[in-house]
Amino acid sequence: MRPALPTALSVLFSALATAQGFPCYEPALGANLSLGDDQVASGTALGFSFPKPGGGSVTSIDISSNGFVWLAPNSNPRCCNGEVAKLLIQSPSICPFWVDLNPAAALAGGGVFFNSFPASGSTAARAVVTWKDVPEFGSSATFTFQLQLDATGAMFFYYDPNLVLQNHNALIGVSEGNAHPTGSATWNGIDITANNPPIDTGTNPTFFEEMFSWSLDVADKTFLIVPNAQGGYTISTPTNCVPAAWTRYGSGCPREPVFYEYFQVPSAIDLSNSAFLVSPNGSGGWTVTPTTGFYTPTSPPIPTGDDIVTGPFPLLWPWVWTGGITNVIDVSSNGFIWLSTGSGNSRCCSGNPYALLADPASICGHWMDLNPNQGGSIHVDTDPLTTDVHITWLGVPEYGTGSSTSNTFQISLFPNGSFRVSFQNVVSQYHDSLTGFSPGNVLFDPGSVDLSAAIPFDTGAGGVPLALDPVGNSRPQIGTTFTLELTNAPAGSVIGFLVFGLTQYQPGINLAPFGMPGCSLFASLDVMLSFPLLPLPQFGWSIPNNSALVGYQLYLQGVSLSPGVNPLGLAASNAGAVLIGI
Repeated sequence: MRPALPTALSVLFSALATAQGFPCYEPALGANLSLGDDQVASGTALGFSFPKPGGGSVTSIDISSNGFVWLAPNSNPRCCNGEVAKLLIQSPSICPFWVDLNPAAALAGGGVFFNSFPASGSTAARAVVTWKDVPEFGSSATFTFQLQLDATGAMFFYYDPNLVLQNHNALIGVSEGNAHPTGSATWNGIDITANNPPIDTGTNPTFFEEMFSWSLDVADKTFLIVPNAQGGYTISTPTNCVPAAWTRYGSGCPREPVFYEYFQVPSAIDLSNSAFLVSPNGSGGWTVTPTTGFYTPTSPPIPTGDDIVTGPFPLLWPWVWTGGITNVIDVSSNGFIWLSTGSGNSRCCSGNPYALLADPASICGHWMDLNPNQGGSIHVDTDPLTTDVHITWLGVPEYGTGSSTSNTFQISLFPNGSFRVSFQNVVSQYHDSLTGFSPGNVLFDPGSVDLSAAIPFDTGAGGVPLALDPVGNSRPQIGTTFTLELTNAPAGSVIGFLVFGLTQYQPGINLAPFGMPGCSLFASLDVMLSFPLLPLPQFGWSIPNNSALVGYQLYLQGVSLSPGVNPLGLAASNAGAVLIGI
């Protein structure tokens, strides 16, 4: 049973926890092998005899930059994806994370490392291979994982919380490979995490799991792999070997004037027969309210087609919106408008929150893959009485559906700086859809909001959100000081607060009724401590070196006393899920 959370942080809470003789993570990395892209360090002496899967033993290994080791002489780095067929028919190997890695692009101090340790008392001799701060080839994201071997034939896999996968297929596992009498190891694909170890492979010493970007589930995990006396292995997950982790969630305030709802297939779009009005709130943000209205197009269709941007369309007046001024727009066949001209980017083929935030300013009615070539039309009208501008997608089908789907919706711009999005019928079968607004170049993602449930709402004062993040590589490890930093505090802020909670609120609790429009509470108010914002807006949390705390989950959020930022004078940050570990 985990200890209860006391009411004061001073009592809230060195040797690393161990799993059958293995440190949960071996910090003594040893020598940097100086491997580059697609390279192998051959003949690396273990210092002991290691029993191979399927029989026999080795006293040296060949280490590939691509996340695995050979248990027989082999200079093949096996670029560029983890592949089951190669695992089964090539030399015996151990693959903690076989994927296309590039140590040549590792962070300073990173790379592929090797160390070995002699037997001591009842602890068997062991060797450690660490891929530290190594990126996937073609990606800037870095991660760390570790393989430990000992003289009993046991193995230990450690995966850092920041493990990511973007461009390649990965494979983890162990195989006797062509050492099997038939020249090919016996297939044994398993989902290691989903099968809730311990898992026993019986008489088969080969097991593996393929992973893709959407199925990567070993970050934060450790696996102990022990010979089972039947020729196979028992795979378990030590409960005292939880890697420390910080997971950011939610968005702070004041916030940039952006909002959106992201509909991922197969989720249904619930905006048909509705409309909302988006009006400047007078403090750099938006007020979003329910409304009615749909302008019937009178102009001829604009020239368009599949994945086409049409424009420029000049406005009769400068549209002064929260964050900029627009005199001309471009219209994409894919359900949105640019608040500028010249990009030519139709943003095929699905709504994408990351592109919405990073791209130039846009308003999205039903951004997805639409194809006017298959039916329907797009119109741009200026009301002769009011000079309001209406952009209408009239009966336009989703790409790939022929005429079986029909999407009718409208974006209207009004001279007072407000806009309306109206829907008659919007559907999606195969593509993600997005509805919302972005001023472009947004630094902090506020997350998708359920518009049908949230309206009416106010995005609050515009500005750069208060942010709470760890300093450098600081992590909530037992026996260390976990240092957090509160950045982007509004001018005139005088003091910071850190909220420690046992309960996560996601989505957050809207704080507008308490005088903090655009702000949300993401963690329960169990403990709150203050700290000065000068000379550094940092809070150091000393976590005791107590293995009983490993696996303890807390939720943290920052607050600043910032007079004038809103009626209550408080700004709130994003939150973070803190997993205390090793």
